[in-house]
Amino acid sequence: MAVTANQLTKRQEGCRTWYPIAASTTIYEGTLTFITPSGYLDDDTGTAANRFGGIALAYVDNSSGSAGDLKAEVYQEGVFELVGSGFAQTTVGDAIYASDNYTISAVPSASSVYIGMCVGYVSSTKVLVDIDPDGTSPASVVQTKTSAYTVTEADSGKTFSTAGASGAVTFSMPAAVPGLRYRFRVGAAQELRIDPNGTETISLPSTGVPGAAGKYLTADAAGETVSLECVVAGTWSVFGYTGTWTAEA
Repeated sequence: MAVTANQLTKRQEGCRTWYPIAASTTIYEGTLTFITPSGYLDDDTGTAANRFGGIALAYVDNSSGSAGDLKAEVYQEGVFELVGSGFAQTTVGDAIYASDNYTISAVPSASSVYIGMCVGYVSSTKVLVDIDPDGTSPASVVQTKTSAYTVTEADSGKTFSTAGASGAVTFSMPAAVPGLRYRFRVGAAQELRIDPNGTETISLPSTGVPGAAGKYLTADAAGETVSLECVVAGTWSVFGYTGTWTAEA
């Protein structure tokens, strides 16, 4: 309903925010923090399952608490001097990734999380980083899976490979929400299955027609690839593929 009087609207500074802390977790002042798929602040990357949350303003000990018992405030904007190794003047302009709550690198890995861009060189072990908790890594992170894996929303933008697999590998997809996107590559001559959530659907690459409800997409020749993105809630569309992908009968 429209109003015709002044209103007192609560506001929060854009450069800071609060998050409930994950169970049995301690957040240390000045460290990198991460958001779990469940929405709690954590102190590790969760092997890349978590996304960057920001830099902690203060020490908060929830080591004996349950999820959400305590909250911590984090910076979500600003340039910070962070620590790693192998940096040079040429690192300026590179994407920066966190491997734990204090160590960064300009080289992505399967377990690292994108946190921002390098905007200044200090030394071979220190650079200035313009943090970007809401950003998307400009470089695709490749993760190799040789056994069944449950894909998360935090994995959006990643490429999955099954290199080295000795048997079938099933990727269980999260609920299809517009904007989520993933790429898959058959890395070994073993079946790679992409299993939608519940009764959601995946389009058949060769036709673009959604498959039957809840049916997986599969390929088994090394080198075959497929890119999936959700545009309409509840269904995965194909935006490029190689090889032969078939739907579950």
